[in-house]
Amino acid sequence: ALLNTTYIDGGTETGKALNQARTLGFTSANGARADVPKLALVFTDGQSNDGNLTSIEAHLLKDSGVVVLAIGIGVGINYKELQDMATRASYVFNVSSYQELYSSIDRFSNIICKAQIDASNTNSSLVCLGKTDGVYAASLTECVDGYYYNCVNQTAIQRRCNTSSVYLDDNNQSYTAVMVFDQVSQTCQLTSNSCPRGHPTQLSVA
Repeated sequence: ALLNTTYIDGGTETGKALNQARTLGFTSANGARADVPKLALVFTDGQSNDGNLTSIEAHLLKDSGVVVLAIGIGVGINYKELQDMATRASYVFNVSSYQELYSSIDRFSNIICKAQIDASNTNSSLVCLGKTDGVYAASLTECVDGYYYNCVNQTAIQRRCNTSSVYLDDNNQSYTAVMVFDQVSQTCQLTSNSCPRGHPTQLSVA
């Protein structure tokens, strides 16, 4: 099917492509299943026409539970744009030519296999069944650990609040606090096992 696709010359509409992937490609109507990892490979040989749209659509795609790998080809790419699109820094690649891309197929295949595990670990097939789109805490245990779920089309994307931070109280005593998801306010809130006096001051973020 790919070999029979007609190449349409023109601009680099990366943002629109990411939108199509999210709204059409990764939907149950087109074969997406909750128990199957969702991966998107973005190949580009130039900077997108609308960088702002590309950034917005990339984040929407990732927030919907899709793991994104970004591959830039040649010298005309915008590396920052690739970083913004990819799920993590290790999923950003740059090759000098299409020939190098072709010769790197085995390397990319291994990375894609590992990314499938990443995609599987971000989803839960049970949390969102029968629920409308929105944000949910799966259970008390999950909430205490700082995890919550974003339900999109009954697929759950596991999210985590900010990592542990070190704070100082008025007596200059340090204590550890974490951000946890609060089901009522639908936000991440600061919590701690200790009982600091006065107003804590953040010292550093882990």
